[in-house]
Formats: sequence, structure tokens, C-alpha cells
Amino acid sequence: MSAKLVRQIVAGAGFLVCVSTWVSAQSNVTVAPSSAGNIVGAWVVIPSAPNRPPGSPNVFTFTSDGIITRFSPVDSGATGAWISTGDRIVTYTFIALDRSASGDFKGTFKVRGKVTLNESNDEFAGGGLVDFFDAQGKLAQSGTFTTHTLPASKWRSRAAHARTETLLWEA
Repeated sequence: MSAKLVRQIVAGAGFLVCVSTWVSAQSNVTVAPSSAGNIVGAWVVIPSAPNRPPGSPNVFTFTSDGIITRFSPVDSGATGAWISTGDRIVTYTFIALDRSASGDFKGTFKVRGKVTLNESNDEFAGGGLVDFFDAQGKLAQSGTFTTHTLPASKWRSRAAHARTETLLWEA
């Protein structure tokens, strides 16, 4: 992995964590703690999906109020929602803009996935469905994907107070 790509991923993760924290602070919604609450934070994720280079890392951020954001060096970022659907199981949906290699708008894609945290709550794996839509909104392709985190890749947010969060690197 090139140094430039690593810098882009780290910068994107930092940006998304800041935006997610700000969005969370704007919300009056209170979410009850759940068994999947340990998903909260930012994760380096390796997806395998149609129309995407294999092994290109993404950063997913799960906020405590059910928002998921995604940064990818391949296409646009994404935003959506997540919920706990079982013991250490999270189901999510997000939507992103799809771009060509030159950066031109190609359409959108919608991802619906499910991941399971390991017993240590420091990695997850899963998969789901992805639909690609052309610039006119017509379904162009559908497929399945798998995803997993890099070991010890989690940036965890720990609430120091209801509106203040401190980021800690957990190795």
C-alpha cells in the first residue's frame, strides 16, 4: 500500500470521525446501549465487491446514534444507518455516489450489509448485497460482497460526557 493511499485513508477517517461526532452532538436522539454497541468507532475495512478493485481499504464509522459513514479512495464517501440485530450483529445500509476512474459521475450504489463482531469486539466480518444504479437511476448491476476489518484497526469513541468524545487508538 502506498504512503499516499495510507495518508488519504487516515485523513478521510479523521474527517469522517469529526463529522460523525459533530452530527451526533446535534442529535437529541438517545439510543439504548446494545450488545452491538462496541461497533461504535471508526474501522479500516477491506471489502470485496463487484466493480471494485480487490483489497482497496475503506474506513467505516459507526456512531452511537445509528449513523454509518464510509470513506473510500475509489469512489465517493457514503452515508446511511445501522442497527443492532443480535448479539454482536449489526445490519446497515448506505448510499454512495459512483464515479468513473476520471472522477465523472456514473450513478449511485446502495449497500445493505450485516457484520458480526468477534468475541473481543476488535474485529468484524460479514457481507451483503450491493446495487449499482446508472446516472438516470436505473438498476445497472446487483451483486454480493464480503467485508472484514484489518486486525486491531478500530478507533473507538468513548463518551467522556453526553456531548464530548475523546478518540483513543486501540491496538
